[in-house]
Amino acid sequence: MKTHPTILAIVRNLILGVASFSLAGFAGAATQTLNINSDLTPQVVSNDPSGTLLDSTSNTFSNNSTYGTIYSWVVGNDSNNPYGSGGLDFIYQIANGSGAHSLERVVLSSFAGASTSVGYSTSSLSSLLTGAQTVNGNIPYHTDRDVAPGEGVGWGWSVDANGVLAGGTNSPFMVVYTDYGHYGSGHASLIDTYDAGASVLAPIPEPESIAMLITGLGLMGFIARRRKRALGA
Repeated sequence: MKTHPTILAIVRNLILGVASFSLAGFAGAATQTLNINSDLTPQVVSNDPSGTLLDSTSNTFSNNSTYGTIYSWVVGNDSNNPYGSGGLDFIYQIANGSGAHSLERVVLSSFAGASTSVGYSTSSLSSLLTGAQTVNGNIPYHTDRDVAPGEGVGWGWSVDANGVLAGGTNSPFMVVYTDYGHYGSGHASLIDTYDAGASVLAPIPEPESIAMLITGLGLMGFIARRRKRALGA
């Protein structure tokens, strides 16, 4: 029995299209390197995050002289989100350890496929964010992504510009507005002389896309089995 080539093409395009969107979200916690030549100067967010706090985490990071705590929050129903109130806000803050080496950058993975608007805030967000620390550290000098889709989002500090994030200080709030409506676990790399990692909250692909991918893979397997039986007949 022959399988019509048009059916194969449709299924193949379905899988390739969904996989490019969905599988990248499971790409893991690979460390990203900021490319200073193409970085964008981060901007203060025009309107601070508002809405409803959905979840929060605080996790320590440590590698030799690089250590501290990174906080992450997810906020929904935010009328200030440029992608609409259905999109989620992801907010991060670093409390660099007392006596720790200065930090020069932080990179967050698991943003593949998401549209983002990236900035920072020095406002007091303690009324919205549980466990928020008082901002007393330098503002970031550059970011590796603003609105273009990609795996990583990051901020960097420079001794030649605004100054590094010194030990014993708390960073401004690093804000990522997204068009994603679901979240899970992601990874942060905190980098100076040493690279330390920690788990944070991050966006995940929409369930509908995952379901489409599984359906497409099932169809491809079914068609392959039919072709194998037909060739063996």
